[in-house]
Amino acid sequence: MESIRKAGSVLLFIALLAGFGIGCGDSGGGGEGAASPPPGQNYDLVIQNGRIIDPLTATDRMGGAVAIRNGKIAAIEYQAESIQALVEGAARVIDAEGRVVSPGFINTHTHEGIIQESMQCFVKDGITTWIGGNCGFSEYPIGDFFARIEAEGIYNNYASLTGLNTLRTEVGLGEFDEAAPDQIPPMVDMLAQDMAQGSMGISFGAFYHPGCTYEEMLATAT
Repeated sequence: MESIRKAGSVLLFIALLAGFGIGCGDSGGGGEGAASPPPGQNYDLVIQNGRIIDPLTATDRMGGAVAIRNGKIAAIEYQAESIQALVEGAARVIDAEGRVVSPGFINTHTHEGIIQESMQCFVKDGITTWIGGNCGFSEYPIGDFFARIEAEGIYNNYASLTGLNTLRTEVGLGEFDEAAPDQIPPMVDMLAQDMAQGSMGISFGAFYHPGCTYEEMLATAT
């Protein structure tokens, strides 16, 4: 099972195009199932007239056009004649005037909360990838959680850590309780099971569970 749950469709709003600098000038080959543009057209999509921002190359320019082929950025042009050529060769054109065209933002510190509403808010802010399960709290078991959100539909790419505080709760520990030696191995086993189901690792939040010991943290981190 993949550790990052992937959105099933391309979302275009304020920010788009994860991996902006990757694939520029690429001839395509967008992976298994990728379809070529219709006959006579070189690009599936061209986005023009937006403010193009690429942190990797320190680009911040108004106007211009970004051409996409087989799910990858195939060309970026700023000259009028070159832009027109991209537009004429596109199956679809989006006028992004007044908007930003940039790589999708990555939010590395989030909490699940109301996940569908969170996904909608994030994608409207240009966040295409986010990571939950921080500060020692997560959904458990994570495989069931992933199955549920995939069934509901995913707006963007999502990954999660497993929270140690959640594991502590699962073995019957309260916030101020220190784990007995025989309570630590079950937490390690639960973490291993979660990681087999797609968790990216462990997160700590000792501030919220003052009873958490060094031994617990070391055992689950190693």
